[in-house]
Amino acid sequence: MEVYYFKLYSGEDLLAELIEEDEEYIYITMPFKFIYSHLPSEDRSESSLVSSIVQWFPSNKAMSKVIQLLKDDIVFGSEVETNLQKYYSYLVSEKRVASGLSDLESENDREKDVKDVMLMCARSPSGSIH
Repeated sequence: MEVYYFKLYSGEDLLAELIEEDEEYIYITMPFKFIYSHLPSEDRSESSLVSSIVQWFPSNKAMSKVIQLLKDDIVFGSEVETNLQKYYSYLVSEKRVASGLSDLESENDREKDVKDVMLMCARSPSGSIH
C-alpha cells in the first residue's frame, strides 16, 4: 500500500492510497482529510494547533471507490512516514470492517470502479470538472 499526503489547491490536505497515475491524473482510494483546530492553552495567550483525520466522503461505499484527481489540482504530494502510514492502515481497516467489506471485496470493487468518481477543485488552475 502506497500512502500519500496531498495538498490540493482547494486548501484541503488529504491522506490516501495511491493506486496509479498517468500523465494527467492520479488515482486514489480511501481518502481522509485533515481538520485543524486551535486549542487554547492555560494562560490563554497562546494556543496549540491540533489536527484530526476524518473520512473525506460521508459514505463508506464512496470511500472505497477509486477517485480520479487532475494533477493540476494538486499543489504538493509526498509519500508519508511509517507512523502515519500505520495509522492510515488502521483507519482503512476500520472503515472496511464498518462497511462490511473484506480486503478481497474491496480490491474487486476498485477494479470495477476505476475512474468512476471524478472531482472538481474550485480553485484549481484547470478550472474544469474532471
